[in-house]
Amino acid sequence: MHESSNPDWLASFPADSPTQSSFGLPPMSSLRSVSSIPTWKNGWQEPQDHARRTSLAAAEAAEGDGHSRRLEFARAWQRYRQAIDLDPSNAAYHFRLGVAAWRAGRPDLAEGNLLETLRLAPKYADAHDALAQICMESHRFERALKHSEAALLLDPKDIDYVVTRGAVLEADAQTTAAWELIKPLLDAGVRHPRLALLYARLAQPLGHDRQALAEVEWSLQTGVPRAMAPRLHFDAASLLDRMGRYDEAFAHARQANELVARPCNVSAVVEADQKIAYFTPQRLRCLPRSTVDSRRMVLIVGMPRSGTSLVEQVLASHPQVFGGGESQALESISHELCDPKRADPARFAESLDSLSISAADRLAIRYLSAMVPPDASKPVYVIDKTPLNCLHLGLVELLLPNCRVIHCTRSPLDTCLSCYLTDFAFGMDFSNDLGHLGAMYKQYQRLMAHWMKALTIPIHEVRYEDLVLDLEAQTRRLTHFLDLPWDERCLKFHENPRRVYTASKQQVRQPVYLSSIGRWKNYQKHLAKLIDSLATA
Repeated sequence: MHESSNPDWLASFPADSPTQSSFGLPPMSSLRSVSSIPTWKNGWQEPQDHARRTSLAAAEAAEGDGHSRRLEFARAWQRYRQAIDLDPSNAAYHFRLGVAAWRAGRPDLAEGNLLETLRLAPKYADAHDALAQICMESHRFERALKHSEAALLLDPKDIDYVVTRGAVLEADAQTTAAWELIKPLLDAGVRHPRLALLYARLAQPLGHDRQALAEVEWSLQTGVPRAMAPRLHFDAASLLDRMGRYDEAFAHARQANELVARPCNVSAVVEADQKIAYFTPQRLRCLPRSTVDSRRMVLIVGMPRSGTSLVEQVLASHPQVFGGGESQALESISHELCDPKRADPARFAESLDSLSISAADRLAIRYLSAMVPPDASKPVYVIDKTPLNCLHLGLVELLLPNCRVIHCTRSPLDTCLSCYLTDFAFGMDFSNDLGHLGAMYKQYQRLMAHWMKALTIPIHEVRYEDLVLDLEAQTRRLTHFLDLPWDERCLKFHENPRRVYTASKQQVRQPVYLSSIGRWKNYQKHLAKLIDSLATA
């Protein structure tokens, strides 16, 4: 068996940030000031001699390479930018700058430079490969398929290009095509960490859990970039869980979470105290409400891993419902309403005192523009399935007063355990520690109990356990809540070909199953910290 030694940029420079991308490729660190980094022309007189400019550009690019290897992507970006100012027609410099921007958490800047790479050098396969990954992460699958195909046509034997193509196909629910693409590599004994990650995702429908686990464990034993290790540990945990090897699964989950854990201030995430104090029934009656029609919106909320994806898939199988998936639109508006003059930005709610009806209308239109599909089909309802929108229901009351909310609940221990075992792409820092998970859950419970009493928007609660034990009865309750006619297709949700991008995408492609109920009992001896946190937080 042999290992690929292709030194491509995307795999060679692991970032120091534990944030994971959608496929587990090298993740990206945070860079807020990349657009303000000065270029060569800002502080230097441009050399006039072409040969000298070319030589200086090469030196700048070499310095950028060194910064990239040290994970200093802001400095690398600066050096590559200076190299481009000196030698703007060099496609390799645009490619390197694009990758540095991507790794620095700025895919917007990355994409433009990678496209410029292809303008200068249309057969630059690495640029096609990188663009395929960027487009896949942003769910632009037509473009991801186009670029991954282009890279593979340019070099069909490159393992990284094969895996990127397979990852795009798998993310686009083309699992058979993805398997047919990578099977020859596996049959030939090729071993590669990215190949192992993709095989782990394809293993369940293929019945290859044992074989995929061997590839994942080999990758971990041979040493992989720190950025890739958490994803491999999470995949090992998932495979072992399905095989009933729970102690080993938990050990891998613990290692994964320890590798990606960051300081987490649960109270700052939830802000339950401030919101409960501010959004009283009395104040809500006085605050302005948007006059924009929001009757089409349905928000599905709850803790992550509480059944929100299943509920969306069931409803999105109704011909009059469009499943919009998860969106950061409401979170973005919430942050923008924070008064920057306040010492404590977490008390953003008080800035609503100055909200006008016209401002509420503008924000509502902005949100609806992000969520409602532009096509002419005009579904009766559009779903926003962003679980932690439960933190912003006070704002929802003001901006979307005609919407409806579905609140998904599940056993606290099952919910929190599932969070701990899940490799979230971003934004779930509290899930990396069992104590934080328990505290977060208690804060969420407090806040939802308050919303149920204080808000006037209709909120329908559905328990995950009830849904899987009696799918038809609970689905009829859901359609009744939305005043929809009954449709049998809701019960065949797993046959719905719509794309699902969340951590539950494999589960919603299967009929309902009962094995997730009481799952925590398989891990009980490892959950003392969680149980104590749920009891005392």
